[in-house]
Amino acid sequence: MKKSSSETSKLDRKTVEKNRRVHMKDLCFKLASLVPHHFFKPSKDMLSQQDQLELAACYIKQMRERVEKLKRVRICRVGVETSRVWERLQELIS
Repeated sequence: MKKSSSETSKLDRKTVEKNRRVHMKDLCFKLASLVPHHFFKPSKDMLSQQDQLELAACYIKQMRERVEKLKRVRICRVGVETSRVWERLQELIS
């Protein structure tokens, strides 16, 4: 017996949805694998995907803040070095 087109499309939707869920699960696993293990709080219980995503977002936020802080430190150091060079040039000219 042949399947009706509605049954076929229903199966197609189920397959597409299953593939989407598998793909999302794989992406979540990859993201969680990028976060250092020490960042996750030691626990006997497995973390849910939602918890893993929240921790990954928190980790990314912390890394962004660290990068910004390091940029500011670098700019300050470059400014100090520039002023030292300028002072040394003034000494040599005098």
